[in-house]
Order: sequence, then C-alpha cells, then structure tokens
Amino acid sequence: MLKPLSEQYVSFLHDESRLVGQADDISFPKTVEEVKAIVSQCLSSNKPVTVQGSRTGICGGAVPLRGHLMNLSELNQPLGLTRDDDGAFYLTVQPGYLLSSLRRDLRTRRFEWPDPALVNPVALAAFSQAPEQFWPPDPSELTASIGGSASTNGRGPGAFKYGSAANFISSIQVVMSDGEAHEITDDMKIMEAFIGGEGMFGVITAVTLRLKRKPE
Repeated sequence: MLKPLSEQYVSFLHDESRLVGQADDISFPKTVEEVKAIVSQCLSSNKPVTVQGSRTGICGGAVPLRGHLMNLSELNQPLGLTRDDDGAFYLTVQPGYLLSSLRRDLRTRRFEWPDPALVNPVALAAFSQAPEQFWPPDPSELTASIGGSASTNGRGPGAFKYGSAANFISSIQVVMSDGEAHEITDDMKIMEAFIGGEGMFGVITAVTLRLKRKPE
C-alpha cells in the first residue's frame, strides 16, 4: 500500500500554499481498513504521517516535511443518509468526497451509494420529497474535499450567517494513533481537536454533515 515517492507523485508534494515538501512514500487508501493498516505500519517504524485531501489549502497543512504521505482522494463516496425527529437531514460521506460532488448530489438527489443497506429508506424517501438541501459552511473552492473542510474547519461566504464547518458536522470517524477507527458524536470538545486540527491528531475517515433547507 505504501508506494515510493517517485517522479510520478511529485505533484503531491505541494498544495495551493506553493510550499513544496518531501516524503519517503505515499499511499491512496480505498478503505478504512487500509487507513488503519497504514497508520499502524508507519507508527511501528516511527514514521510520521501527513494526511492530505485535495490540496486546495493555502496554509501548507497538506505538505509533508518527511515520512509518509497519505492521500485520501480515493475515499470519495457518500455513505448514508438519516433524518432526526425535527426533520433535519444528515449526510455521511468519506473524506475525499468533493464539495462539487456534494452540491451536485444535493441538487439532483442522486447518490451513488456503495452500500445501499446503510441508507435509511424512510429518510431517503423523505429527502426525495423535501425542499432542496444544502450544507451552509460550503467553502467556495469546489475542488476542496469534505475531509479537508473538516480538518481545517473551513468556511465560505455562508459563514457570515451560519458559521464554520464545525457548526454543521454532527459526527466524525477517526483513525487514531492506536490504529483503530473511533466514532466521535457527542463530545464537541473532543471533536474540536479534529475539526480544525489539520490532521495532527488522527485521520478523518467519515464525516456526517447536518444539512439545511436551501434558501430560495
């Protein structure tokens, strides 16, 4: 799963900050199990891991200084849809799911679910009949990923009214330094260590977004 950082991967050593880094190897995990295995392998050899999304950041958080570079672009699917008692919808996605994909899928109401069994059929039926939904913090960079938006606590023009990404993320799944995936739902203080943490404390592998009715 770890590939030597050869010439074909040089473009992954920088982001929109124009900083250029270096790494020994790179990976493109496609499952949470692969993320767990890579984290465990790197930790066993004391190799630092830099987590990378779609490289649209301007602060250099996705630029590795050394060690391993983990790019999450292959983890790019919507995972599930639920609805709470107040009628609000929650969409769970993988970190590499792009903001452009989010906008498209919410507009068309057509999702490519990798496992339809994870989708609440009652919520999906309600969603198909509900007014169009949107994710309020939606940063204006459409090629940004949801994982990157979460790890930077991103925000767009809507933040003036709705606030940053943290206000509309109800839960996350994170692979931590023990090599295990943990669900964080109720403790905002713990969640805030990861939302805006730039990947320093773990690898976000799923994000549940709280949606709102799109203004007319």
